[in-house]
Amino acid sequence: MSFHIQQDFANLELNERAKTIWGSVWVELNGKPFPEAGWNDMPAAFIVELLSVANDFRKGATNTRQVRFFDGPYELTIGETQEKSIEIRAKNHDEQGATTVAGSNFAAIVRSAATSLLEACQARSWSENSDVRRLAANL
Repeated sequence: MSFHIQQDFANLELNERAKTIWGSVWVELNGKPFPEAGWNDMPAAFIVELLSVANDFRKGATNTRQVRFFDGPYELTIGETQEKSIEIRAKNHDEQGATTVAGSNFAAIVRSAATSLLEACQARSWSENSDVRRLAANL
């Protein structure tokens, strides 16, 4: 079972008017992309939400959480199993796939994606953007 966060920084852009960062971000559950490969969304806001979940689980939280993609009806439902693994379910109007990973693996995957995104934003001199500050604060 596998979980990966995919990003493509080539099309990362800052919407100056809305102060939002847009770019390609999607997840892969057992090799299947969700919502789809190359999905254009707000990667900083999405990954901050994933970081919050990973940090909560690390602190002992056991409640199931939903993390929505900000464009479209797509979400991940993330919860801890009885075996202390993390179950991730992809949903739009119906379930699209699921996987289970070790809690430490989930946290490492999310932190790695967050670190890569933070570095890409800092390289573009976006460190003062509110989403970038939240990203840095949650790492």
